[in-house]
This record gives sequence, C-alpha cells and structure tokens, in this order.
Amino acid sequence: MKRTYAFRKSTIRKLNELKATHEDVNVYLSTILDEAITEYYNKVLGKTHPSPPPK
Repeated sequence: MKRTYAFRKSTIRKLNELKATHEDVNVYLSTILDEAITEYYNKVLGKTHPSPPPK
C-alpha cells in the first residue's frame, strides 16, 4: 500500500538523524517509521508483544 504524507521540516530532520544513526546503514525510512509506529501503538494500547495467532 502506498500513501503520501506531509511532514514538518523539524520532523524530517529528526527522521534523517535517526536514519543516519541507525545500526543498519541501508535501512529504509519506512522501516524506521514502522518500528516507531509499532512502539507507540503498543505503548498507547498497553501491549508489550503481538497477540499469538488463534488456535
């Protein structure tokens, strides 16, 4: 799925800094965003790990 979003200049600077300091020099920005959104999602909803699949 592809979508386009607009970010503030300050947010872009932060994302670029995160990308530059990431342990994987070839990391995609979308990977960083996905990890950040997952972390925030789990924090807000009080989840510490994904739910196991139903049996």
